[in-house]
Amino acid sequence: MLKEMEEHLHFKYRDIVADAGYESEENYLFLEKNGQYSYIKPTSYEISKTRKTREKA
Repeated sequence: MLKEMEEHLHFKYRDIVADAGYESEENYLFLEKNGQYSYIKPTSYEISKTRKTREKA
């Protein structure tokens, strides 16, 4: 999707924000290679907020 946006907009965004569904090593490597900063919600974020998980820490 980012490549297609660049073709139509003739520029690329520097900061990329995405939900947890986009967290993957492939996506992180793509963004790094293209000089873009990623702000992607970790897939474990919601689990880490639960009381049970906090008590283990």
